[in-house]
Amino acid sequence: MRTRRRTAATHLALGLLFAVFVVECLLFLSHGRFNIDEGMHLNAGRLVFEAGRLPYRDFPFSQGPGGPFFYGAVGQIFGSSLAAGRAASLAMGLLCVGALVWLAQRISGSSAGLVVLLFATVGFPALWTFTQIRTEPASVCLATLATIAFCFRARSTLHRAAAPVLLVWASAFRPTYAIPLLAVSLWIGLELRRSPRALLAAFAIVGANGLVAALPMLADPAESVFHIVVAQAGRAERLGWHDFPVWARFWFFRDGWREKVTEVLGACGAGRILDDMHKYRTVLVQ
Repeated sequence: MRTRRRTAATHLALGLLFAVFVVECLLFLSHGRFNIDEGMHLNAGRLVFEAGRLPYRDFPFSQGPGGPFFYGAVGQIFGSSLAAGRAASLAMGLLCVGALVWLAQRISGSSAGLVVLLFATVGFPALWTFTQIRTEPASVCLATLATIAFCFRARSTLHRAAAPVLLVWASAFRPTYAIPLLAVSLWIGLELRRSPRALLAAFAIVGANGLVAALPMLADPAESVFHIVVAQAGRAERLGWHDFPVWARFWFFRDGWREKVTEVLGACGAGRILDDMHKYRTVLVQ
């Protein structure tokens, strides 16, 4: 009976915290200050879908190619507006937070899910990031799903390829995800080293997705390298990252995913402590 009551109370708390998070996000969505990246993504999406142009080759764009196609597609369906773009970002953010809660609960129990939601509810970066037209909402969501796919992968080729494929598309929004993509691909390759056919099939799936994601960059490699690498490196120097080498600048650019993974790990530890405290209290009462 006590277990049922505690489970019901936990579910109620999860629902209430999630509702608070949604309300906060809606307030940020409707009243948040305009960010320069939002206009860039909206305009790039219109150029892609309405003028048939490609980023890098036909117009300058300093982010990965995923943003113009994602927000451009949203604009074609719901209208190219600030509200529609932010709503699409919020949808990705809610999916990301839901996935993080599920991951924390799967690892360390229901209390960990509560801690994750608490982090999201009081965390300004999450509230701001998930209500802006930027690359982070989609890339962090895809990277979170890739983390789940990697941690709970089955033995089939499709399941093993899921995490690298998701990271491929996360890299299409933020190229910095190429680093975890390489690490995960090497890990999967080592797992499948004794099964050449499965290894070839997995990397064929990942390679095909990578080719599709990179097509806008392959249309003009020199311009894409200039806008994504050189321009971003110059931006890093203006923001005070000039003391780091180029590779370190890209690794330390804030992309949100590492923060979310850290939050889950912290939530799992805090959730385990809370669960243990409840067990000890139950034993003492008895």
